[in-house]
This record gives sequence, C-alpha cells and structure tokens, in this order.
Amino acid sequence: AASISESSSSDYKKPWRPEEDFCSEGLGVEGEGKIVALRFHTATAKDKVERYIAAVLEVSCAFQVELDKYGVALPIDPKQYMKTSNSLDFDRLHAIIAPPEGLLSKPLLQRLHPEVPGVFEFWALATSEARHFNLYDELHFKTQGDSFFFNRFFHTKLGDFHGKEGGQVRSVCLQATSTTCLVACSRSLKASTSWLGRVGDDRNVQDLRQIGRDLVATG
Repeated sequence: AASISESSSSDYKKPWRPEEDFCSEGLGVEGEGKIVALRFHTATAKDKVERYIAAVLEVSCAFQVELDKYGVALPIDPKQYMKTSNSLDFDRLHAIIAPPEGLLSKPLLQRLHPEVPGVFEFWALATSEARHFNLYDELHFKTQGDSFFFNRFFHTKLGDFHGKEGGQVRSVCLQATSTTCLVACSRSLKASTSWLGRVGDDRNVQDLRQIGRDLVATG
C-alpha cells in the first residue's frame, strides 16, 4: 500500500497464538470509523515472526455483537447505531479491544484512546486485503472476538469503489456476511452505480447494478 511508510515492532516472549490468547473471548465488536494512521507492525514471538497492517481508526460508532435465540448475530439498522442498547462508548470499547500490555510501545499508546479520545488501533495480516488500505478510508468492521484483530471489513464510501471492476467490488462485498453489513454495503453500491451511470457507459455498470440490486434485496 503506497500510503504505508511507518513501521514498528514488538517482542512477545510466548508462542504466537493470537486466536487463543487474544481472540477467544466474546462475540466481537462491530462498528465504523475512518483511518487516520497506517503502519506495518512486526510481532516477534518465541516461535515465529508475524507481520501486520496496523490501522488506526477514528471510530464514529461501535456496538457489542449480540445473538438471537438461534445463535445468529442480531442485525442493527445503521441509523440506530448510536441508540441501540448494545452501543459502546469509547471507554467501554477500550476495555474490550485494547491490545495487551507490552504489545505496543508507550509512544504508540499515546496516540490512542484514552490519550486521544475515540482513536483505536486494529490489526490485520499484512498479506490480507488490508494491504490496500489508504489514509482516510472509511470502514465498517467486525473484530475477531473481543480483540483488536479485524475479522472482516469493507469500505463504506463511494470513492472506495471508484475504479474497481465489478468482480473486485463483488469480492469486497463477500466480506459483508451479516445483514447489517449488507445494508451498509448496498448503500455504497447504490451510490457507486448511480455515479457510474452519470459519467457514461462503462463495461462494469450492469455488473455493479446487479450486485447492488442483489444486496438491497438481501438486506
């Protein structure tokens, strides 16, 4: 990713098993935010070295994932993000997803909540789609358990689909597996296809419009 020039590292004295040590509790957090900083982070553990994209987000809303009686995640209308009973304020969000002590240096922690209210750090493998992140991208995300690791994410603004072929947009939308995600993704797609229609014929317009119709029908 052209916008990532900063890097950092940390030493972890145990075997590196983030799924067990960091992500095994809770149902996760879902929310939205804008990327305000990006860097590569290398975690050197007792048994391996792993590289991540560290995305620092200015979070606009977040809520604790809840399940219905069938064990399916309850969808939330994006318009209700700040009103739902499982909406999280910044202090509660920090208590759930803050990285474990020692994983980030003091200077890095000083850039995050509570030192900088509402700003949180999330990690994704450097080989994942996060490598295409750019500053000021706006994301909808879900964490892996109650942790700072992304489980899935997608862009929420028109500009994030501009220039992408239908297949690429379809790939992004495959990450939107919950009804909540589908609703938000469909809003972006409707805006994107409307914009494409205004600038003239494009070989991807029909494909994009069909994706948008499918997502709206699903949501």
